[in-house]
Amino acid sequence: MKNLNDNFSIRIFSCRKEKADSIVEMLKPVPSKHFDGTGYEGFSKLINHCINDCENETVILIADKMKPKVNEIYKMLDLLDSGFALVNLHLFAFFGFKKQLIREMGFWDERFRGGEMSDCDFIRRVKHHNVAIYESTESERIWEPSTWHGGNVKEHYAKKWNETPECDYKILPEEKYSYDLGEPKPCVWKPFSESILIHESFRNRKIEYKT
Repeated sequence: MKNLNDNFSIRIFSCRKEKADSIVEMLKPVPSKHFDGTGYEGFSKLINHCINDCENETVILIADKMKPKVNEIYKMLDLLDSGFALVNLHLFAFFGFKKQLIREMGFWDERFRGGEMSDCDFIRRVKHHNVAIYESTESERIWEPSTWHGGNVKEHYAKKWNETPECDYKILPEEKYSYDLGEPKPCVWKPFSESILIHESFRNRKIEYKT
């Protein structure tokens, strides 16, 4: 069991403070903070601001629809320390990574408006980076309708990626943003082939990466 002085930050991203505060209480004595998601036009920008707000190298982000448990936080930290670059205990409603992944790959793509497809884009970029993902839906989630509406997500995704049954590759390069994550802290990650995924078809798709 890790101690509470380990190098991680937890943010509960939500525009509903009372729900975020209930998760903060749920996770005690593990420290966590509410990050106010009010007014964001896209999930990507919200996540980037959460990352930039985290003072520690390991970032854990939790949506207010989750019911996370303390032992799940420690499981995520153990998985990250064992060589997984991205750990999703309930897709992108409860996930974690080290900032070095963002330094190497770039931030979430803020050209996505709304709340869909940006997660598909990010996980595909992780695969192209050839680092391992642990992806599951094992943590308990309260199912509610999405609060994200509208946006340009399908149009931008189609412009950014070529996808065929044979291969897929990125057409548009990543944008550069002015966030500061500090000096690089190199990591040793497992290759993507050692990922644990709930969608096996994603593992088997052929990759051709072009910038």
